[in-house]
Amino acid sequence: YEQNLENVVLLSINSDPDYKFDKFLKDYGITFPVLLDKNSKIANKYRVLSVPTTFILDEYGKIAYIHYGTITKDKLNSLLEK
Repeated sequence: YEQNLENVVLLSINSDPDYKFDKFLKDYGITFPVLLDKNSKIANKYRVLSVPTTFILDEYGKIAYIHYGTITKDKLNSLLEK
């Protein structure tokens, strides 16, 4: 996230309002914004079938790539270079 601040917006969306993710964020050093999708409206709109799911959107907001499951830093960086 910090490496691409000028070119990339990174958001995480949590759909479980009861999940205490503060510890998770601290343990993994996550500094990007985490939003709450209380009623799963975003998950339903984007047809999220599994968690985690990573969406890469282009500069026009169009989905350019979807990755299901855990994504590595190297994989994410390679996708962002395209």
